[in-house]
Amino acid sequence: MLGNQMQTSSGSKDDKGPKDDKGSKDDKGLIAASVIAGLVMLGFLAANLPLKYVDRQREAEGAFHLSGSRIISDAEMPVMAGWPMRFMIQYPNDQVVRYFAWPPLVCNLLIALFVGSFAFWILRYREKKLSESSQQRRTQKYFDVLFATLIFLLPVLFLGASWLSSERQRRLFRNVDSKASVELSCWYPRLFADKVPSPLRRCFLKPRSIEFISAEPEETELVARLPELVGISFYRSEVPSGLFEQLSNHFHLTRLSLVRQSVTDRNVQSIASLRYVERLRISSCGLDDQLLDRFSHWDKLEYVNLSNNPIALSNFGQPAWSDSVTELTLPRPKNGTSGELTMKGWPKLTTLSVRRSSSETNGAVLSIQLSDLPELESLLLDRYQKHSLDLSSLPKLEGIDDFPDGQHRMSMRDIWIPGGCWVDSVRLMQLPRLSQCSFYLCELNNFEIDETLDCDLIEFSCELVASSGWIRKKVTCDSNFQSLIDSMGKTAGPKSLVFHSTPLTNLDLSPLINNTAIERLQFNGCGIMADQVNPKSPKGHLAELNLGDCVLGENQLRRLMADFPNLEVLRASGMALKEVNLVEPNRLEILELDRLESIQSLRLVDQHRLSTNLKFSESPDTLIIQNSESLFGIVVEKPLKSGAAISGLRNLEWFAAGGPEVSDQIVQQVLMCPDLDRLTLAYPNLSKSMLRQIGQAKHLTALIIPGAGVDQEITDAWHPLKSLWEINLDESEIGGRTIQWLSRNESLRSVSLARAKIDSLGLNSLHSLNRVIDLSLAGVALAYSDIAKLLTEGSLECLDLSGCQIDDQMLQGLGNAKTLLSVKLHGCQVSESQVNALKEAKPDLRVVTDDEPMRRLQLASTEMDGVEPAIGMRAWRDSETNRNRKRRRASVFNTGTAPSVGDTLDLDHFRG
Repeated sequence: MLGNQMQTSSGSKDDKGPKDDKGSKDDKGLIAASVIAGLVMLGFLAANLPLKYVDRQREAEGAFHLSGSRIISDAEMPVMAGWPMRFMIQYPNDQVVRYFAWPPLVCNLLIALFVGSFAFWILRYREKKLSESSQQRRTQKYFDVLFATLIFLLPVLFLGASWLSSERQRRLFRNVDSKASVELSCWYPRLFADKVPSPLRRCFLKPRSIEFISAEPEETELVARLPELVGISFYRSEVPSGLFEQLSNHFHLTRLSLVRQSVTDRNVQSIASLRYVERLRISSCGLDDQLLDRFSHWDKLEYVNLSNNPIALSNFGQPAWSDSVTELTLPRPKNGTSGELTMKGWPKLTTLSVRRSSSETNGAVLSIQLSDLPELESLLLDRYQKHSLDLSSLPKLEGIDDFPDGQHRMSMRDIWIPGGCWVDSVRLMQLPRLSQCSFYLCELNNFEIDETLDCDLIEFSCELVASSGWIRKKVTCDSNFQSLIDSMGKTAGPKSLVFHSTPLTNLDLSPLINNTAIERLQFNGCGIMADQVNPKSPKGHLAELNLGDCVLGENQLRRLMADFPNLEVLRASGMALKEVNLVEPNRLEILELDRLESIQSLRLVDQHRLSTNLKFSESPDTLIIQNSESLFGIVVEKPLKSGAAISGLRNLEWFAAGGPEVSDQIVQQVLMCPDLDRLTLAYPNLSKSMLRQIGQAKHLTALIIPGAGVDQEITDAWHPLKSLWEINLDESEIGGRTIQWLSRNESLRSVSLARAKIDSLGLNSLHSLNRVIDLSLAGVALAYSDIAKLLTEGSLECLDLSGCQIDDQMLQGLGNAKTLLSVKLHGCQVSESQVNALKEAKPDLRVVTDDEPMRRLQLASTEMDGVEPAIGMRAWRDSETNRNRKRRRASVFNTGTAPSVGDTLDLDHFRG
């Protein structure tokens, strides 16, 4: 009985088992389908969340390239929501959402619901088919392939739709690419911006900015079909009526530019309907005050450019966008028209420009009154316009920029422009951060400045500057400069005060000298006398004093050093100075005295800080330089007189002197300078051992030692100089080993062997100088065969054969020289017919045969005698070592450069 009972129980379990398994599978399939459908819907919902976008992959196409930086920065990019249909757009500066629409949002939700329901149904259908199929494995494979295909097709469809949209917009542009340029970029959600594979990025590349030049109406109207444009620019293009109305729904359009367009009242009204424009440029479009009033209600503008329009600045007023604009460009009045601009209380304005693209000067006064502009940093004015400036309560203003915009350089004629901001009157009050400004004072009537003004630099000018360069011309001024000087004497600044060509003769300069806030004072071409800067007591505040062309007389240099004990820089004319005696400790770093033409005695002792150069037209009777380590240049243009004592040098870069008094003791001190760059010793009195030491100066770029007694024994002891570019061994004994030493200096480009005694082995070795571009063999006994190979295979561009025997074979060889550009034939008894035949054979060859002075010795020139500057610079560029090595000083002579073509030694002064 118990057995039957157990059997019955077992049978009932067997009957219920398959049903329970089937029910369990149904429950699991339902849960799986629900989860997957929920995930699909959740993915769609995530794709519709608000996401911050960024701009990537910028490209430019078309007839020209757009200028400027990226069309929109990441900080300016919007937050957008909605996929596949956009329903929300919001930019960072928007107070409310810029665009929101319920229909796209509802459609996206319905699509998400449909896709989720479809996923749920297909999964349930799969379970049903699997349970009914007798071949479950085959059915399962079928559904797996189906699901894999769907998973593959979804991103393909997404990328395909994106590519088609991008290609459609780019195809529109290709129809007008000859008259327009477009900037394209990709917008990605910031979360995925750096994870998009490079091959897929072009699927999202769309036009963001487009610029038309001289386009037709049917071409410009295409912009209405580019809804994601950020910027549009029209230059001399025809815009169809109604286009701007169509652009009113372009929610990304924030930049609009019209240049040289015909603007009508209807166009302006339509433009005023573009609610989201933040950067507006309407230039040279005939926009007047009445049309400008149409934009007065805008409150989002950040950049406004209204240049070259007939706008009366006096009627400008304070539009609604005065609270938002940061950069503003306004036109100055036309020639002969005055104007008045008053601006107060613009809270965000950082840059104000008042200019006109014209080179015509306007002497009618433009009055500019600016006050209570808390963010204004830069004021850009026009030098061609005469101003009356009243600036007050501008806490962040750093400078007044008045330099021309560069268009005047395109003029075919030279134009004289004021040397600073042209002013009639100036009032500067409460400008704590003003750093520098420059004023042209030809007709100054009033100058009022805040006594607490503490800026870095103020320049006053009474000169015109040529538009083609830095050529300056003085003008006659009738301004009250004594009043100006008195005003500047009461201020707490500037630290540097500069006068250019301002007539200050016989004026009292003591207010400037006594102002302890002024640290640097310059008078360039002002005609002052040294007695005008004679304080009653020593002034320790002045660090720089530039007296320009003021000629210092006897004892005046000593007095200046005593009156200003802390001077670091002193500039004046030393033409009349007979004595320079600096032996006491001082702070002087730069002393520029122009050419010392009358100097009889110079003593520099223990001037450790003095970093300058000395140039003498005549050798002083007394020349003592001791322990002045910072000197970097000494030039004596006439033979050195006896008794010269030079020692304690360290930073010397160039030295030039000559005559029998240039001895071993002097050269020994010069060679101790590790940075010696250029050495000139004309007909010196040096021993063999000292000449051998010269070849150890490894940094030399120019070695000029004519008549020094150099021979093969000397050059045998010289090492190759890796930086040597120019060498002069005139009137020396040159052998084959010397020529070989020259050829081992790979950077060497200029060699002078004038009047040298070259033996036969040396003449046969001349062909090894195949890198030399400038070669002088003047007065050397040679034949054409000696230089034939050098002419045909070398790099010669300039050759001096003055005083040589020239025959027809030599002339024929010169005519066949491939690289030769210039040849000197002074005193060669060459007939005019021979010269004409040579020029006919080589038309680009410059032949010099007239009675010019013999070769002058150049000091560290970067141009070669008788050669156009471009040729000499080509030689310099060929030297890789020298290209990266040249050093320049900030203050050298009165020009600020190293010795150049004009700074030469005449050999006639040194030949015995």
